[in-house]
Order: sequence, then C-alpha cells, then structure tokens
Amino acid sequence: MTWTLDPAEIHIAPISISEKHDQIEALINSVQVHDWEPLPPDPSVDTPCIAYFDDGDGDEEGRGLYRAKVVEANANPLCDTDSCTVKFVDYGNIAQVSKSELKAMPTALRQIPALATRVIFRQICPPQSEVDWSEEAVRHFKGLVGGKVCRFTPTDAGESPAGFYFGGVLTVRVGDGRGEEEDVCERMIRDGYAEEFQMDVRF
Repeated sequence: MTWTLDPAEIHIAPISISEKHDQIEALINSVQVHDWEPLPPDPSVDTPCIAYFDDGDGDEEGRGLYRAKVVEANANPLCDTDSCTVKFVDYGNIAQVSKSELKAMPTALRQIPALATRVIFRQICPPQSEVDWSEEAVRHFKGLVGGKVCRFTPTDAGESPAGFYFGGVLTVRVGDGRGEEEDVCERMIRDGYAEEFQMDVRF
C-alpha cells in the first residue's frame, strides 16, 4: 500500500516493482537541477510532469522530485493563480504545488507506466448514521493496514452485477498480512466502523 486517505481512497503497488522505483529515482537524479525543462505556465488536466513533494519537515532533505500529473489546473483560482493540484502517480497522494516549479517529464520517464493503482473496498461503506468516513473510522482503518504488507485480491466478477469495476475503479478484498489473514472489511464491520455495502441495481 503506497498511500491511503480512507477505505475509498487507497493506492497500492506490488512489492515486485521496487526495482522500477529505483529506476525512476535514478532517472530523475541523473538530471541536473538547471537542466529540467519548465512546464508551460498553464498546464491542462492530466499533463504529466515532475513535481516537488515536501514532507513538511521544512528542510531541503525532505523535498524531492517525483513523477506526477496535473489533476486540477487551478487549485485556488480566487487567491493563487500559480497554484495547481498534482497527483504523484507512483504513490497516489496529491498536493498543491506552484505551477512555476513544475518540470516537463522526459520521454524516458513518460514511457514507464504509473506504479500506483487506486482501489476501493466493494463490500463496505460508512454506517448509515455517517455521510462520509468518520475520523475515528479512518484512524481505525489505518491502524489495521498502515505499515503492513497486505494481500489484495480482486473480488469475484460474479459477486456484483458490475463485475470487477464499480465507478471505474478496481475493487478488492484484503487481508492484513499477519499469519492467518483477517479480512479487513469484516473487521471494520465487526468493530462498528463500517457497514456492508448493498448495491441497489435497477434495470
């Protein structure tokens, strides 16, 4: 799991692609700072780019360049026309960045597919009393899966009239990676942080 916001916003990547991460990092590091070509001043949505990610510590060591794509051209048009939102395609997280700091992605890096895949849990949703996932539910979920190597298995196509896809996103079941695997969705339901998702399909 490369990044998660809540059970509806999870990004995963297989352990086997660690060499790809190393390859991407080596390609980025091989370009001198002054050799990067700037991106046009008004990039459109889905434009691939190289963007800075800051881990929030406030030092240069925590600020690095990563592959990204523009997902919102004007993050805050009323206050800051230089700001846009990017998604780091090898991890899944998003950030608001300065357009003036975006770099054009070299061809060699564009040819490598994005390493992170967004997935959702088909079989759970917030309790009926909640419009969205509560902070407590998110903390509980992250405690179950955070920092662990999890096994993601696509649900059977026959389980849903929509097949593998719901809302255009691959759906999965997951164990928590401990000895005898525990279904995280069942655990969320049992602990009172989620309910079973019931798809109401009408034709």
